[in-house]
Formats: sequence, structure tokens, C-alpha cells
Amino acid sequence: TNVFFQPEDTTKVRSHSSFAGEVSYAQDDLLKINAVIKQFSFTEASYGLYFSPLMVSGLDSMLGFTYYTADADNAAFGLDARATYFVSEKTSVTGMLNYSATLLDNSDADYSALWTMLSLGYKAGENIRYVATVNNQVRNSKAAIFTDSKLSISPACEVQASEKCAVTVGFDMSWDKVKPFCGTATVTLPIYVSFSL
Repeated sequence: TNVFFQPEDTTKVRSHSSFAGEVSYAQDDLLKINAVIKQFSFTEASYGLYFSPLMVSGLDSMLGFTYYTADADNAAFGLDARATYFVSEKTSVTGMLNYSATLLDNSDADYSALWTMLSLGYKAGENIRYVATVNNQVRNSKAAIFTDSKLSISPACEVQASEKCAVTVGFDMSWDKVKPFCGTATVTLPIYVSFSL
């Protein structure tokens, strides 16, 4: 149940129960479909439709579309495509793409973003895995592709130190708002430690 103030008079309060629903259909070795509806408030709602092909052995993939409405004049949408292909028991390739954009009443204020990623993973042993990832983000596709974008290259090593502890050590090199490999790059050396209870 959500509680809201009347916009014209904040001394008045009204409430209602929001709605969320999901329908899923799957056919073995062919296709899986998910449809999702979520209502956040009187005017806010999101709708999603997602497809996962199951007919290719070793492929884990999903294609999705999400639409969000804030009110009668403003909305946004997103397109997602993700796939991981297991070349062998030790080697996998992962690619992701996301495009999102606003649909505002003032079209000049519309904003869009594109994110792409390609990653190669190799399991070197029972508890160690190497990953190399390339990311590219374009924060406003109306702008020139090299004036509002970020490219990063991130190799990393993932170590399962124990049953409940994992350590990831990486090396990240990124170029922001300039042509790749030109100008000055930002280098970070992230270390992540995760625990499960």
C-alpha cells in the first residue's frame, strides 16, 4: 500500500495499493518469455517484456524491452541484450548492450545513453578465474560519440579464497570524453573482497 499527498493540498492524504504482476512461459529447448507490470503510484508504472532463446547449447542470452511512464507527458524506455556463450568448460564470452532514452514533454530535453560491454573469461583452476572486459559508455547519443563517452579496459583475476570468501584484483584503464588511446587515461587498481554468511 502506498500513501500520497494531494498535490494541490498537502494536508490531504490518500492511499491505494499498488500492483505488480509477472507472467512467464517457457518451452524446453526453444524459448522463455517473461512479461512484467509494476505500478509505483497513481501515474508511475513500468512494463517489461523479455525473451530468452533456449535452442542453442552453451548459450545463455536475453533480449528485453522496458517502458516506464512517469505521467501523461513524460516517459522513458530501455532496450537490453545480453548473452554469454560457453566456448568450453573453462572459456566463456559475454556481451551486453543497453540503450535507454527519455521521452519528455519537452523533446529538446530528451536524454539517451548507450552502454556496450564485451568480456572474455577463463577458468584457470578450481578456485581461480581470469576476466578481461572492455566497456564503452555514451552518455548522450545526440552528442558526438567521442565528446561524451567513456571507454575502459579492465583485466581482473578472481580468486575463491574459501567457500564463503572471494577476492577480485583488477586493473582498470579508462579514457573519458576523448578519443580512445589519446590524451590522458585514468588508471585504477580495484580490489574487491566479498563474503557470504
